[in-house]
Amino acid sequence: MPFPRVAPSNRSDRPGRLRQTSRRRRARIRLRRFLRSRLLTVLAALAAFVGCAQVLAEGRQAQADWGTRQRIVRIERLVAKGSVVVAADVSLIDLPIIVVPPGVVADLGDVIGKRAREPLRVGDVVLAARLQRTDAIRPQNQRGVAIPRDKRVPDVVVGQAIEVIDPGQPSMTALSATVLEVSDDQLVVGASPIDAARIAQFVRRDSVAVLAQPAES
Repeated sequence: MPFPRVAPSNRSDRPGRLRQTSRRRRARIRLRRFLRSRLLTVLAALAAFVGCAQVLAEGRQAQADWGTRQRIVRIERLVAKGSVVVAADVSLIDLPIIVVPPGVVADLGDVIGKRAREPLRVGDVVLAARLQRTDAIRPQNQRGVAIPRDKRVPDVVVGQAIEVIDPGQPSMTALSATVLEVSDDQLVVGASPIDAARIAQFVRRDSVAVLAQPAES
């Protein structure tokens, strides 16, 4: 019985197939490298875009902060410690909101009539913490009396103890009082209701003098 015939292998085609496989492998490698490089380029561009967007946003915010202004109170002439702020001492100005400190006062009504806890110098912005209500040191059992300032009234500071007398009645006992307010034209003192009424009589008669006791340090 005859054996089946086997077709001879075509050995001459094997090198061609190997070269074709190798070219395909190299093409795939080049494609992967190309895609990887493009992906890195896209990611880098995206990161740069995000960074630029953040910088632009911060720049716009800074511009908005500097462009937004707030009205505040500024000192126009020196206000000594313990003195009462009057209208001529202050003015309103506009400043960029980014440089406005916290606690600043924006209304003249919140400054005028208040007492300075510390010296307020020309150009200072007014902070609420640097002011005090003029009645803050007056005990509840005292009443305030205004005494015009003249040569009979020495230099005193808020909180200082004084004595008030009637020069026309040397034998009268001096009345004890406490300085509540100091301004250019008057002195406001606090005394007991009875003594306050007598001091008011001195003022009405234009016969009043103030004796200053040493100020508390």
